[in-house]
Amino acid sequence: MESVREWEMQFKEKYDYVGRLLKPGEEPSEYTDEEDTKDHNKQD
Repeated sequence: MESVREWEMQFKEKYDYVGRLLKPGEEPSEYTDEEDTKDHNKQD
């Protein structure tokens, strides 16, 4: 089990998390910088 944790740690250091896995038939969401700006302004 320790080797799995070590592998996970090395993987996380090497690769950025950029999304999530989709279920079969699930549609991907597309995000734009424009939407991010709108959401950020709402928090201010």
